[in-house]
Amino acid sequence: MSVPAVGVLVPIPGRNDLQILTFTANGRVYALNGIASSHAKKRGFSAIEEIWKANPNVPGLRINISPIIDRGLALAGDKQADVRIAANREPAPKVESKGGAPGTWIGKGQDVSIEVQYTITQDRRVVVTGTSNLPQNAELIVSLRATARTSNPAQCKVTVGSDGKFTTPSLGPKAGVQRRSYEISVSMSFARMQSPAVQALIGNEGQNLTGPLVRHNATFGNSVDFTKIIEVQ
Repeated sequence: MSVPAVGVLVPIPGRNDLQILTFTANGRVYALNGIASSHAKKRGFSAIEEIWKANPNVPGLRINISPIIDRGLALAGDKQADVRIAANREPAPKVESKGGAPGTWIGKGQDVSIEVQYTITQDRRVVVTGTSNLPQNAELIVSLRATARTSNPAQCKVTVGSDGKFTTPSLGPKAGVQRRSYEISVSMSFARMQSPAVQALIGNEGQNLTGPLVRHNATFGNSVDFTKIIEVQ
């Protein structure tokens, strides 16, 4: 963020188990995720873009804030959750396993890998297909958003199949996607949000996850974040 890197992350229960995530800093409440943005006018939230720091390594893009969103989702079960957070997170260190059975995870011992492709449907919506060496039944969140940040992201939850593949339903506005750049992001939240079977493989804090896609949080452990820019014609 472009404000001092400490604020208050607040998850607010919404309809259909969706969470309204806000970030409060300097006396203002910012809509952190797409659900919050859709309630911004009614609730008086400010746009997160006002404090969303530009990515110094990729001109025209902003830094990845999905780890903060993941943390908010991890807190969503606690109605009293007002947690002061550091808005910047470190790359995951390689640590020794502290728990979890070895299991039959084919990707164990390898760096986490995610690859995605996409197709445009007849009504100009986007279907994302991907492969990963994450364990079977690992839950992922796939998002599609214009790189210009002119609209809220389309999101869905998918699970990794026994063959390492996952597929989304059609994503994007009903009117269809435009001819422009879009960002596809795939994230796996903290281990405690996964099923016991997946936790047994990746470790109760995700400590068996390694590689450039892994992010570390001192409180909740490791998560996974992948992004890809596509050009829709």
